[in-house]
Amino acid sequence: MVAVSDRVALSLRALGTAGQAWLAGLPDLVAGLADDWSITVGAPLDGGRTAYVAEATTRGGTPVVLKVAIPAEPAGGPTPYDRELTALRLADGDPYVRLLRHDRPRRALLLERLGAPTAAPRLGDLVRTAARGWRPAPDDGRLPTGAQAARWHATFLESMWERLARPCSQAAVELAVGYARSREAAFDPARAVLVHGDVQASNVLRGADGLRVIDPIGLLSEPAHDLGVIQARGVPGRLSASDPRRLRAEFADGCERAGLLTGVDPQAIREWAYVELLSTGLHVLHLGDHREAQTLLSVADALAARPPTLWLMVGLPGAGKTTRAEELAVARHALRLTPDEWMIALFDGSQPDGKRDLLEGRLIALALQALRLGTSVVLDFGLWSRDERSALRSLAASAGASCEVVYLPVDEDVQRARIARRQATAPHTTFPMTVADLRRWRGQFEPPDAAELRGSVIPDPPAGRPGWHEWAAERWPSLAATPPPPT
Repeated sequence: MVAVSDRVALSLRALGTAGQAWLAGLPDLVAGLADDWSITVGAPLDGGRTAYVAEATTRGGTPVVLKVAIPAEPAGGPTPYDRELTALRLADGDPYVRLLRHDRPRRALLLERLGAPTAAPRLGDLVRTAARGWRPAPDDGRLPTGAQAARWHATFLESMWERLARPCSQAAVELAVGYARSREAAFDPARAVLVHGDVQASNVLRGADGLRVIDPIGLLSEPAHDLGVIQARGVPGRLSASDPRRLRAEFADGCERAGLLTGVDPQAIREWAYVELLSTGLHVLHLGDHREAQTLLSVADALAARPPTLWLMVGLPGAGKTTRAEELAVARHALRLTPDEWMIALFDGSQPDGKRDLLEGRLIALALQALRLGTSVVLDFGLWSRDERSALRSLAASAGASCEVVYLPVDEDVQRARIARRQATAPHTTFPMTVADLRRWRGQFEPPDAAELRGSVIPDPPAGRPGWHEWAAERWPSLAATPPPPT
């Protein structure tokens, strides 16, 4: 009798009689491969869910690994074994494990023996190892494309969710299906590369020439696909649904950091990560691994819940920011914070030196507290500086909130007319402003570009500041009393 791991046993059980027949024939299968390849098969290894894997030694004493794939459920396209074989051949040992021999009828591979898995590899190690494998590959049908994979996920998510009696929220499934369709629509054959499809800590081993990766799924897709899988596979040991705010912030941060390391769009990474997270959760539940499924599905549910939003109102005086802020607050049931209203109430229409910065710092602290409690906030500050906006976007992310920049441009003549009308009809709601003031302020204003309005990657803070929280505490001194985000 040849022993298989508990996870492989679950997969075989899900295959029914075909799985049990394969398991019964495994001893003869392994003995035949040992004879044909002149190897001595040793102790089994933990090889995931889809293969029997064991240590082996060649007649010459070279350590190798024997891997025999279990039968695949009937499906169109190349089998998992064929996909892995193709990926190994295309990578040719860098960074994937080197293929020594194969036997397609018996779904067997003979591989070089690498070292032990890396202990708690850093995100950068996983990302850089995956990126070494990205290379052009022929679209000849041997590997599914990213578009085909996304289409499969969309169908699988909806059907398996129903089949398993809806074990997670409908919002989670709808979000994942929407993301899958987004990635299908974005697929560009001209930019597709070979991707591993299952880079995770247990698959990254040490080799003589650095980190290597085993068990490729094999796809012709976008780099964001690999990076999303890294995020999804890291969930069981890294993220918990018990703190939704921190969960959202860490999930977003992981996608942002992977994007910064590779130049890949973080939103594309986030979409693949969520699709893979929910698909894996449903798949392992189908196999009977309820503990891992519960972890993955609870995280997916928490991520699908609508996070609070921080809206940053950006524009010069007279642009209509407060009017739009009032509309947003009503429509989105959000807390609106407008410093002018507080300054007028507290200081009788004057602007004492330094007091506005102190007030704004306390309002920002209040906004962060509200976001952590799940309440959206409209911050009606004007925010002329790009650094100010970047700092607040970073603080919002640390509070587990999304952030949107709302920019209201205004023509100079229209601005003057609006301010003159306000000063004539409602002077108690504004401060004195001269034409010279308006011209000077227009020269100081840094309008947001298209990337910032899209919610692009938050840039690094100016040199000399360890993070945006520290920069913000200097810009708004009363914010220094607010604890920094968790690390």
